[in-house]
Amino acid sequence: MGTGAPPSKNENAPSAGAALSKAWSEAGDSFARGRWTDAARGFVAALSSARPSSTSFSGWELETLVKAGIANLRAQNFERAREYLARARRIAGGMFEIDLLNLKAYCLDPSIRSVEGAEAPITESFARAAGPRRVAVAIALAEGYMDIGEFTRAKDWIEKVAEGPAKTKLEMRLRRGMAMTDWHENIEILRDTQEAARLAPDDLATRLCLGNAYVANNYYKEAMGAFERAQKLSPRDPRPLAGIGTSLWPQKKFPEARPTFEGAGGL
Repeated sequence: MGTGAPPSKNENAPSAGAALSKAWSEAGDSFARGRWTDAARGFVAALSSARPSSTSFSGWELETLVKAGIANLRAQNFERAREYLARARRIAGGMFEIDLLNLKAYCLDPSIRSVEGAEAPITESFARAAGPRRVAVAIALAEGYMDIGEFTRAKDWIEKVAEGPAKTKLEMRLRRGMAMTDWHENIEILRDTQEAARLAPDDLATRLCLGNAYVANNYYKEAMGAFERAQKLSPRDPRPLAGIGTSLWPQKKFPEARPTFEGAGGL
């Protein structure tokens, strides 16, 4: 998108045009510096001040609406983000980048925790897309569903991604997420975590999940192995040591367990 000067509210009023340009410039500066609330406020003020005065207005309006959407998204004002992104989509038509931002505004909003309102346009993008763009759409939907804990639906989209590093990373995250939803003596959860560890053998979070899954299923020796591997990956992290202690305690190896808890507390 371009970065041309915004159209003046009144072309015969230079002072008004200068004020609008100043507001646009300040909003852009806030955006670049990550001051998201200020940026959102500035872009919205610019939109309310400007009026169509040339054929370039729609392009400027689209850019400003998208930036207002992004700024509100980063500021966690998800409802306003969806509002401005919807306006941008009405101007641009089907644009995957806007649809993806809208999907994130749904997925990250704790008051909604659903992507129903954003799924239709992005699945339309998937139907139209080809090659790398098609893969990007599938990955976006898989990640969106995992963000809200819809792991079965995420799995459906992961299956549309060709074998490779991107799919492996998604599968690892899926299995780890599924494992973390329930630790209560569920052998299926353990299998999911074992598969996640196979896909990402040197991932600390996955090793910790595997250790916890073993403990939940009373496989204490295997749990110790998982936590010891995690400790090698991150010696200064207290969680592996605490996990080793948690594995020793049910085996009534209290003298061995106590130093691990004490050591974890000292890290």
